[in-house]
Amino acid sequence: NPIVSAEYAFDRGFGRFIHTEHAPAKDAVDRALAWVEETAPGGERMFLYLHLFDPHWPYAPAPPEAERFGIVPSVLDRAEQVALASGMMAGDAELTRQLLEWGLWASEAYRACVASADREIGRLFDELDRLGVLESSVVVVTSDHGEEFGENGSLGHGRQLHRETLHVALGHAGPGEGGGVGRCYAAGLHSLLDVSARRFANDAPVGRCDNRGWGRA
Repeated sequence: NPIVSAEYAFDRGFGRFIHTEHAPAKDAVDRALAWVEETAPGGERMFLYLHLFDPHWPYAPAPPEAERFGIVPSVLDRAEQVALASGMMAGDAELTRQLLEWGLWASEAYRACVASADREIGRLFDELDRLGVLESSVVVVTSDHGEEFGENGSLGHGRQLHRETLHVALGHAGPGEGGGVGRCYAAGLHSLLDVSARRFANDAPVGRCDNRGWGRA
């Protein structure tokens, strides 16, 4: 992600910070696992932050998911997408119509990109388990935003505050969390730090909650 970079001070507090724009999930997971394999034998506590960019414009699912979802190449190249998006933001009705038509392709490509990231997250967990560090680790998975695909006359994110953009998943598991799958519904806006700290402290939830941990399907 171009924003999660040293330029915006995201490197503060990390012993090692690697930033690559638009790196496929496979490459990012490979680098993360290389660091864990290097660090884990020392027995020291570790903190790993891994930001996957696959479910993000420009949508480019990995070949297995592109084939699985039947994703054909986009009819618009990146420059054309930017031009139409700029026209939509400027209020041009015709360019907005063209972009929303392209959004039908983008919606399916986005689903394929999510599946690509999901597969790589599964591989990350499998390797952490093989290395013997998963069982004693606290794992948190979330997203910084959702996406709109024409539901409110817009595409992408960053321009409107609708459910499609704001409602994201937050999953976590760790020692003592138990098995199964549950859901929590936040009663309003909360920071992720507040939600996670209260959850792991077994404090009262920030909203209605039937969370019993989460597992892989």
